[in-house]
Amino acid sequence: MNIADFEQQVRGAQNRLDNILQAASRNSAQSDSFDLSLEGLTEELHVSLEELYVALEELNTQNEELKISQKALVAERKRYQNLFELAPDGYLVTDLNGMIREANWAAATMLGIPQEFLVGKPLINYVIDADRKRFRNKLSELLSLRRLTDWEIQMQPRKREPFPVAIAISTIRNSAGEITDMRWIIRDISQLKQAEAAIRDQLAAEKQLSELKSRIIQTISHEFRTPLTVVRTSIEILEHYSDQLDEAKKENYFHRMKAAIQYTTRLFEGVLILDEVESNRLEIQPSPVQLEQFCQELIDEVQLTSAIAHTIHFVYEGEQRPASFDRILLKQVFGNLLSNAVNYSSDSSNIYVKLTHEETQVIFQIQDEGVGISAEELPHLFEPFYKIGNGKNASGAGLGLAIAKRIVDLHGGTIGLHSEVNVGTTVIVTLPYATP
Repeated sequence: MNIADFEQQVRGAQNRLDNILQAASRNSAQSDSFDLSLEGLTEELHVSLEELYVALEELNTQNEELKISQKALVAERKRYQNLFELAPDGYLVTDLNGMIREANWAAATMLGIPQEFLVGKPLINYVIDADRKRFRNKLSELLSLRRLTDWEIQMQPRKREPFPVAIAISTIRNSAGEITDMRWIIRDISQLKQAEAAIRDQLAAEKQLSELKSRIIQTISHEFRTPLTVVRTSIEILEHYSDQLDEAKKENYFHRMKAAIQYTTRLFEGVLILDEVESNRLEIQPSPVQLEQFCQELIDEVQLTSAIAHTIHFVYEGEQRPASFDRILLKQVFGNLLSNAVNYSSDSSNIYVKLTHEETQVIFQIQDEGVGISAEELPHLFEPFYKIGNGKNASGAGLGLAIAKRIVDLHGGTIGLHSEVNVGTTVIVTLPYATP
């Protein structure tokens, strides 16, 4: 029973009571009939009062149920508001045109704008220019086809860099089932994208390392064949024809074997170093190095093992300072650079080596008069196994500059190269005295 029904029953009871009183007034002279009428009216009044009591009880019950429902509604509203405000993702409510009606704290923080200033603003204002057309198309698709879609987009917060978000949309309907508003859940996926990029980089690095190891195996099988053939042939000649050879020829064969062995050793060491560098396993073990003596010994070794006669000029400038470097790695660097200068130069040409001591660093410069390098090839010189077009037939696996670059980087130094075709090449290495 509702309040209107209750009021109607009360008015009915009042009308019946008025009729009883009027009847009592008209029949006051006729006591017998009055007694009968009064008794009937009293009975009727009693019934009406019982009906009113029942109606009142029912109304009280309904009022209690209504209070309980209201409390439940308030609690549900509060729970919803708490979820809305405390949600970790940006939560927005907009009209069908994308105008913001509500925004939670996470959305305001994400966009760098207070909640009260978000309300009444178009959501598209916070989408980067490049994505706005796609945003409008998605919104139109939703309104025309009533199809909900999730997508990724770049948001533009105030005074911050754009960031990627994942958007999910749901609709809000009225009691008639009509769509009136839209709910937007906006999740910042910057960290997810960074993790994906890191995984891609790691996979790419692993793929690159795998390819490098395959190329190392191919290089070993190819490059080791020549010096081993030289050693085997020289040994066979000396073994079978030693008595027919004079001392000069014997010395020549011994020299060829020694050069082949040194080449093989250096190539093998270079491959191992490159593998350790690419796998982040190479550690620098510095020790005191007297650089002038180091350079001279290395020059003597290269001249001794080279089959081509070159004149190597060595000069040094500046006051010698105590220096600590990894001697083995340093020998790989300058041994490779000197070998390149020899291998890519014509017979009897000059090679210039210059060592310069400065206050905080030492500079090595190696200049040749060789075939030179074209401008197109310069960007590839420090790639493993790359050999320049002008020197395809020169000995070497194309590892020298790649290894030198990585070792110089580990020492905190720099390596640069200047070259001109048919004029020559100059390589400059700068190393700080204090190794990282």
